[in-house]
Amino acid sequence: MTIAEIRCRLYPGQFSSEYAVVVESFSGRVYSLFASRDDVANDQEPTLDEPTDGWLRVKVLEPEGNNVLVQLPQTTLENGSYLAVRRDQVRFSPEVATV
Repeated sequence: MTIAEIRCRLYPGQFSSEYAVVVESFSGRVYSLFASRDDVANDQEPTLDEPTDGWLRVKVLEPEGNNVLVQLPQTTLENGSYLAVRRDQVRFSPEVATV
């Protein structure tokens, strides 16, 4: 199984150890979840007034055409822990380990 990252929008979480994360599906629908800071890469700390862009660590389950099925580190508030995203939302980088 390959570990990768998907683009996300970050907000402060309920606890200091997490972020509120917003991700987008391949169809443009928006989902939200709380994720551990360990599962997120970002350059600056988000605030309620200024969310920031980041990358959420995911497991890649099934690439198909321009879409990729991923497993999120936590369940979304709306849909569960699996999400189909566009391939251009996924970052396969050398810093992200392959399991």
